[in-house]
Amino acid sequence: MLGVAGPALIGRSIHDFVQPGDQSKFASVGAGDRLSFDLTVRHADGARRYLLATCTPRLIDQSRPDGIIAVLRDITKSREADHQIRLLAHALHSTDNCVSISDTSGRIIYVNPAFVHTYGYSDSELLGRSIDVVRSSRNA
Repeated sequence: MLGVAGPALIGRSIHDFVQPGDQSKFASVGAGDRLSFDLTVRHADGARRYLLATCTPRLIDQSRPDGIIAVLRDITKSREADHQIRLLAHALHSTDNCVSISDTSGRIIYVNPAFVHTYGYSDSELLGRSIDVVRSSRNA
């Protein structure tokens, strides 16, 4: 995840890798509380990575914290995919070309504003209906 060999991690803190803006997130982990939050770290190759951290305080006895046990999951690819989906959704929504998306049974699950404007239907008249509705006599 960090691009650092196991032996080189011994004695180091996660704070050595976490970006400055995310350092304060660890302060929220108190006695008995388990928290999950996103972190931004720098890989050894300089690339930015996104991690999901699930942190639990390590307790000396029943109430005194003596550190944090953190489980880290690399969510970089998921974040990048979400970004690509947002870009594609924006492109579909803003194009002047008519776009409709149907499920495997031929029911419309998305229409962009250009489609609605061109065919004269509202979203609610189209969503869930067969694509055949746009081939009706209303559009002849």
